[in-house]
Amino acid sequence: MTRNSSIPSVKDISSSIKSKRRKARQLFFRRLFVFVVSILVLSLFGFGLYTIDQSPIFRIQAIIVSNTRLSSEEEIRKVLPFKVGERQWIFHPWWTDIPINDDAIESISFVMNNKTMIVEVKEYKPLAINETSILLSNGQYYPLNTRHQSITAYLPNVEGFSESELSVKLANALIELEDFVLNLMSSIQQTPLSYDEAMMVITLDNGLNIYSDLRSLVLLNQLPLFIDLINETNNCLYLDSVTSTARAAPCQ
Repeated sequence: MTRNSSIPSVKDISSSIKSKRRKARQLFFRRLFVFVVSILVLSLFGFGLYTIDQSPIFRIQAIIVSNTRLSSEEEIRKVLPFKVGERQWIFHPWWTDIPINDDAIESISFVMNNKTMIVEVKEYKPLAINETSILLSNGQYYPLNTRHQSITAYLPNVEGFSESELSVKLANALIELEDFVLNLMSSIQQTPLSYDEAMMVITLDNGLNIYSDLRSLVLLNQLPLFIDLINETNNCLYLDSVTSTARAAPCQ
């Protein structure tokens, strides 16, 4: 009797099977519901990201290139890694480099201002010119162009100093001069001597001739103090780096 009572009846077996099937269907529909909701949420999230990504709010609206005097703004724009309409957030000064393809450019950097990229160009300073080139502060000669007329009008003409070593030394000396001194200089002529090939005669706009070497050139920053030394007899200035003074004497 005991053994027979522990054997489930056909009805119990049938009920158990139906219960398991019901739980399986409930689990299946529960999982299907979670899957559908997840797909819907992910789709809405992806569509939202796509909409935001395509929005002009996160796109570059304008590019401003500043401080180009010698170099070509058009050529700089060609090498920029970003263009108007591209995603702004993928470009950042920390990891975005701008290649330099112009010898007049020392460095290029940029900042982001709202939806505008401001590209700042740092050029080597122009110091003097000859018939075909501009002497830059790095000692290199840069080809003259018609667009340079507005910035070369005040630069002195240089004759000689064509060798690369001398041009670098001349540039290093000229960069130490105040801008007003450069503006007063009409020409720089190399007059090599046996003991110093870098001797020069500097002619000012008023016709005054100044004899100097590279080491003495910085004394021209004191030019206002030396003007009173000039008279009809002693009409040239000779700069002396040893005494850091100038003396007036008849022109040679």
